[in-house]
Amino acid sequence: MSGDGPLKIGLIAPPWVTVPPVGYGGSELMIDQLARALSAKGHEITLFATGDSMCPVRVASVLDVAPGVHVGGPAVEMRQVMEGYRAFEGFDIVHDHTTIGPWYAKSEIVGPVLTTNHNLFIEPYLSVYRSLANQIPVVAVSNSHARSAAQASITTAGVIHHGIDLDDYPFGEKPDDYALVLGRMSPDKGIAEAIVIARAAGIELRIGAKMTDAMEVAYFESAVRPHLGPDCVYLGELNQREKREQLARARCLLNPITWNEPFGLAMIEALACGTPVIARARGAVPEILCSKNVGLIGDSDEDLVACFDAIGAIDRGDCRSHVNEHFSAERMAKAHLALYRETVSAAKSPVITLR
Repeated sequence: MSGDGPLKIGLIAPPWVTVPPVGYGGSELMIDQLARALSAKGHEITLFATGDSMCPVRVASVLDVAPGVHVGGPAVEMRQVMEGYRAFEGFDIVHDHTTIGPWYAKSEIVGPVLTTNHNLFIEPYLSVYRSLANQIPVVAVSNSHARSAAQASITTAGVIHHGIDLDDYPFGEKPDDYALVLGRMSPDKGIAEAIVIARAAGIELRIGAKMTDAMEVAYFESAVRPHLGPDCVYLGELNQREKREQLARARCLLNPITWNEPFGLAMIEALACGTPVIARARGAVPEILCSKNVGLIGDSDEDLVACFDAIGAIDRGDCRSHVNEHFSAERMAKAHLALYRETVSAAKSPVITLR
């Protein structure tokens, strides 16, 4: 491999969900977009994911079918990691998107490896990434995410925002009069708050959310179901086509999150469809909605209700252009390639080998 020639890159995905995901799965969607963009640039990409993954690059697997989020426990992820690194011997670099993988790689792998943390830098993840002690470069997905790492005395190798391919997203020029909220059926996503906000603003709310584990079901039954009605509808977990259709037709994406979300992929998906975003100022929200031309930010529920008065003035074409400029898959791939080459140059061994 020359300094600027094509790279032989291995991507390790978590074992729980297909790449790309059929329904919910932000990390898996990002991995799919990255793999496709890197391949389009002429690099040799192999994705270690489940065998039912449909990402259009070479896919290697140890699991024929995605088991579901965390089904089977840590041993399933450990097996994914071990078999993935065995499959990538002789590769120029491995980009690991699992949690266990970086810890395994630091003791078992010789050669260039880096990882993206898709979770918060809090326990139990904090101990994992702190233990790497600069042996495995860690990528943050937003500046907010990187600042939280620094506060925990973890040095990140760089910040790379997620990106998407605009061609995958329909443009909704003439929206219907409803707000959409997406994510997990979880207090973190502010689903119950979204109902209160939308009702106060006098706009229909549609909820597309994953609801598979016991905590999600309990939250739905206690905090969401009692408040559903003609003006507030739970659509279930949307597949990728349904999600994009709903986004393109929505007046806005309502995102009243109650946690410091590392990124927030649904926001750039909405903007790609021309749909502005109303969101609480948590986590990476101010970075993504860095222009008032694409969304409005508030701190309280009352602030977010007031945002509805101004959302109609936002040009939907500006929303789509914002993604093209700041959050394209092309831009994401270029940033990763620069970091890959830097990591390869700094590595003691030029290719991946097992100890």
